Amino acid sequence: MIKYWADKWISALRSGEFAQSTGRLYRSEESSVCSDPACETCKMTPAGYCCLGVLTEVVRREMPAVGEWSEDRFSTPDDKWGYSDFTPLVIQRITDMGNSDPGLYKDEHGDAVTCSSANDTYGKTFAEIADYVEANYKDM
Repeated sequence: MIKYWADKWISALRSGEFAQSTGRLYRSEESSVCSDPACETCKMTPAGYCCLGVLTEVVRREMPAVGEWSEDRFSTPDDKWGYSDFTPLVIQRITDMGNSDPGLYKDEHGDAVTCSSANDTYGKTFAEIADYVEANYKDM
């Protein structure tokens, strides 16, 4: 990953500007509530960004022509459906990220923990994820 973009991403993750959410790059207020009042998942999933959504937003702010948020998806001018779960291809290319969900560190079993799993499954905070990105961005 290009250091310039890694530094911007790390700063954004540590800034406190972005609310952390799970399951999608971005979860709007509307998409964090469903029509089923008994749905426990929606009650527990706040609006905000996952760590990969923060990277997407960082690039979008600097280069608005790459795409835009449409509800809870990031759409680029050349695609019709948008990205909701992992890093859009255009963001990967701009940042020179190796894949849409790169590994951050290895768990206690030696298995790679990706950005999305650190954010969603392991419950790492943005500050913790920023530390991993800072230490490992060259391999991302």
